[in-house]
Amino acid sequence: MEKTTLRKYKWLWPWQDDVEEAWLRDMSQQGWHLSDVGLPCVYIFESGEPQDFVYRLDYPGSYKMDREDYLRLFMDANWEFVKERTGWYYFRQPAQPDQDLEIYTDAESKINKYQRLLAFALIIMGSLFFGVINTRGDFWFFITLPLFLLWVYIFAQIGIRINQLKRI
Repeated sequence: MEKTTLRKYKWLWPWQDDVEEAWLRDMSQQGWHLSDVGLPCVYIFESGEPQDFVYRLDYPGSYKMDREDYLRLFMDANWEFVKERTGWYYFRQPAQPDQDLEIYTDAESKINKYQRLLAFALIIMGSLFFGVINTRGDFWFFITLPLFLLWVYIFAQIGIRINQLKRI
């Protein structure tokens, strides 16, 4: 049987990784298994037998560990590496009855993941801020200002997600 591919476009914010994980699981239960992730918001699936895969996403940021060691940690815990996109790593594992498959078992670890993401957002925001300041009255000002405001929004939403996890 020849495998077919399906390209799906879905916009999800960085703090909605739990929504993305649930959607990917739903797709695998329908027989569509993630094979690639593109930019922007492009997901490529291969057809197959319906299977209940649990997907988890990680944003390691600039871990001191090299990529091979990082991936080996997940493989040792029975996670299959699917793909990496813009710093986000996609893993999956067949669902286990009576087992909650998580890569982070405590709120503090999840908070650390979002703090790494927050640090990246701050770098982008800072760059855009200087772009806004240096292009006042210029054509580029009307491009950099909305981008800067978008990143302020992203930064704030990630901060809100961190505060939600701190209350758990």
